[in-house]
Amino acid sequence: MLQSLTSGFAGLLFMKKVVLPIFIFLFAVACQTSNGGSVPIVQTVEVTRQVVVTEYATVQVPVEVTRQVFIEVEAEVTPRPTRVPEFAAGSAENPIRLIFSPIYGQTVTEIRAENIALALTRETGLEVDVVLAEDYAQTLAAVCQTPDTTVAILTSLEYVLAERQCGLEIGYAGLRDGITWISSMIMVRDEEITTIEDLTDLTWGVSATEDLTNYLWFQALFDAEGIATGDVTTYGTDASTVIAGFNGEVDFVTATYLPPILPYDEVQWRFGEDDPELWRRTSQQPRRSGIGFVVVLGYVEDGGYRVRDARAIALDSEPDIFAETDILRLSDQMPNDALAFSPEMPLALSRQIGQTLETYALSEDCNMGLCSADFFNWEGIAPVRDEFYDSVRFVIEQLELTEADVFTYLNE
Repeated sequence: MLQSLTSGFAGLLFMKKVVLPIFIFLFAVACQTSNGGSVPIVQTVEVTRQVVVTEYATVQVPVEVTRQVFIEVEAEVTPRPTRVPEFAAGSAENPIRLIFSPIYGQTVTEIRAENIALALTRETGLEVDVVLAEDYAQTLAAVCQTPDTTVAILTSLEYVLAERQCGLEIGYAGLRDGITWISSMIMVRDEEITTIEDLTDLTWGVSATEDLTNYLWFQALFDAEGIATGDVTTYGTDASTVIAGFNGEVDFVTATYLPPILPYDEVQWRFGEDDPELWRRTSQQPRRSGIGFVVVLGYVEDGGYRVRDARAIALDSEPDIFAETDILRLSDQMPNDALAFSPEMPLALSRQIGQTLETYALSEDCNMGLCSADFFNWEGIAPVRDEFYDSVRFVIEQLELTEADVFTYLNE
């Protein structure tokens, strides 16, 4: 398009050529094909024509003229590699590998694992091989050996290591005492101790310094907060530990915390929202019931509270332990053992196995396998997310634990 600009003033007529730049914009959309061949790509090319401008005296800014041109070109697309197993997961040639933590010993694990494998095969028709390694390092290696056929039942520490090493994917956590986690408490008797900063230089009592929940998590917390406690004394059991704290042998103790069961069992105690000693609002002290529970205002079904933290074990020896001690704070939720799957296992298959084990864990058959008191002692399983295990990662990272360190703690 050519435009002439004229002026009413006399002057010398001259011609000026304005060559406007050519801008080319390429927008390519490449769609992957199954055979890796070429695909057409549409380019948008903006072309500007040469404009001749006639001027008498001053010249205004020239007008740029464009139009769009569509051009087809060929582009080479490299197909994304995909791994196609030679045999389907769960077939006789490529069986599901059911792997267990060696924490409960070889003999017990062999007996209980066989019960689980038989139940899984019976309900799904899948071929299942039980894999038992001699130690934790070999177990971790076995878990990561096959990317599409592993089903692993591991401690929380083992799961975190395997997820970091080979992307093992969490599916479920075991249920004990109706929940998928356990916690720990700082118990104090001195009313002047009101914050964790007050624990500086004070003596500490604990059942064992290898205990992830009762000791290692709090050690990581104190390190993160720059709190240097005094000497640590171990007492072997939660009961002995809380009694030592009650008697003043140490300034504070850490021991197991399970939340109270609330009246009528209609609402669960909420971690991080409810008072750890919610029952204190009744102004009544816990007592031992006729069937062995520690209750406040009677049984749960009658509108009372069932108290389950470690002090309940020591109530018969120290009847005033609840009246004379307080919980300063709780640890984070520490997840129960994990049921996890290979990262490349087909989603439909992992769901099938998970749902089958959910049903199995509620059956009488489970009492001879996962639910056995000498094995994982689960009451069932519940779905969880990977971030649920961040409290375990906090301990490993804050204390800078190596795999060898973790295996040492598990062996204790």
